[in-house]
Amino acid sequence: MALQTGKRIEDLMKKVIVFLDRYAPFMVLGVVLVEIGMLAWYQFTVGRVSFNSDGAGVNLFAEEMLKAGSLFPKSWLYVDGLPVLQNQLYALFFLPFMANSFLLHAVAGIINCGALFLVLYWFTRKAGLGLFARLLVLSVVFSGISFFFSFNMFGHGYYGSMVTGYLLILGLVMAGLRLGEPSEEKHTSRRFQLFSLLSSALVFILTVLISLGGRRPVIVFTLPLIASLVLAVLLTRPEKKRIWSVLKYICILGAGTAIGYGLYSFLNNGLHLFLAKENEGFASAGNIITNLNMLFVGILDLVGARPGAQTAMVSLASIIFLCKFFIFGFIVILPVALVFSLQRLKSPHFKFLVIYTVVNLALTVYFLLFTRVIVDTSSLRYFIFQLVLHIIVAGWFFQECWLENKLLLQRTYLFPFLIIPLLSPLYLSSIDLYTNPRSQQVINEFGEEMAPTDANPMDSLASFLKQSDLRYGYATYWIAGATTILTDSHTKVRQIGLETGIPLPDLWLGSEDWYLPSAWQGSTCLIVTVEQLNTTVNKDDLALLLGVPQETKYVGRYIVYVYDYNIAEKLPW
Repeated sequence: MALQTGKRIEDLMKKVIVFLDRYAPFMVLGVVLVEIGMLAWYQFTVGRVSFNSDGAGVNLFAEEMLKAGSLFPKSWLYVDGLPVLQNQLYALFFLPFMANSFLLHAVAGIINCGALFLVLYWFTRKAGLGLFARLLVLSVVFSGISFFFSFNMFGHGYYGSMVTGYLLILGLVMAGLRLGEPSEEKHTSRRFQLFSLLSSALVFILTVLISLGGRRPVIVFTLPLIASLVLAVLLTRPEKKRIWSVLKYICILGAGTAIGYGLYSFLNNGLHLFLAKENEGFASAGNIITNLNMLFVGILDLVGARPGAQTAMVSLASIIFLCKFFIFGFIVILPVALVFSLQRLKSPHFKFLVIYTVVNLALTVYFLLFTRVIVDTSSLRYFIFQLVLHIIVAGWFFQECWLENKLLLQRTYLFPFLIIPLLSPLYLSSIDLYTNPRSQQVINEFGEEMAPTDANPMDSLASFLKQSDLRYGYATYWIAGATTILTDSHTKVRQIGLETGIPLPDLWLGSEDWYLPSAWQGSTCLIVTVEQLNTTVNKDDLALLLGVPQETKYVGRYIVYVYDYNIAEKLPW
């Protein structure tokens, strides 16, 4: 009886494997197509609900670039690095034809996602992944994985474009190393030499542009790539001609980094650049322990594997959290394990990818653990590129086991990798937005309380400003930029600080030109929250400086003071 049962189970497993061999690629393709549609839905709906002033910076910076006729307006305050490969370039292209609105922000986000999709597909192809494995990697990355990952990768307007740039450089270097292998006559052809020259030039240009971002992209991308090239020579001992190819890219990357970082330092002298000095330097022993805790918790947030305090021990949510913990734990550890069996890896390009992934992991963890970069768990956004690399490596590993390993147990064990996209698809992001404790923490950091509705809490304020035909105003950072874009730039709300009790310019990701009395002639408004009025604003000093407002309006938790002149004329700016 037991033997018959065992035989039936074995036959059933064989049927499952045959079914998956035949239909799994089509299943994953279907998931990818659904995710593409959901990505557009995410940009236009969930993206609006979670829209904040950091995201609005994409629109505002593009507007300032167009106004100044320069990629680096001198009136703008830059933070830590000079943004180049970011969404403001997509927004800048459409700005002459569209209102500076949330629609423009969403269009720029869609283009960013499209560029990431194409580059990721191209990169995985260069890395030697078959069509099935490529689709699998795409389905995992574009599933959203978590609110934290989705917001930073697709909604923030920065990290998705940076990952695109990183993968493009890495793919070009890997392609150059492949083409640089001796033996084939075509490698000496004029066509090949022209391609090699153009590829090298593009790597150099992109490296310069990335290095303009300051020390962080250099530490988390360029230095690991140079170190990996050196290690690839030492560990794989390639032929002499290939060594020259490796040395060529080391020189290109080194020169691009030096020139880009040199331009970054030079341009700083003529631009307003804010450097987070408190986040520089090495961490103390106590901070290292704190960083280690935040590193672990932040990674759980990034992969959506941290349960909330209200999550029941036995529930569907807890099962999903547990699945994600083990699956992504396997994905993170896998490249480290593969390093110890490099000689067994058939593809020299995949060997290099594994080396780079592990070196990048080591330097990124060192950077986050032993410096003062980690302010809170949101600092783990620097780990996003690392996570994408690990997913690509896992996709290749799955491909090798799926296609070549005939052991039913191991092949069935890898099946959960297929269902990762189903654990946190983008269409669940709106639910995750209101139920995940990490989501609420992020939203609260924006300074706004978000009720479980399908609208941004500042939509009502934006509607009021448009209906009242108010064209210029001032509010604190987390209110100002987002409200400006939500009004389709009908009302330009400039960010201020209230730390001294009276409004003062807040130049964080803003322009000093906004605060000139000549920036606007006519009535203006001052927007504060009830909490700010009761705890921060010095009412007596404000009345002494500005007098009695012409009107006082209450919009939810916001108080709008309307004056019949530009209050910048009377404030001590």
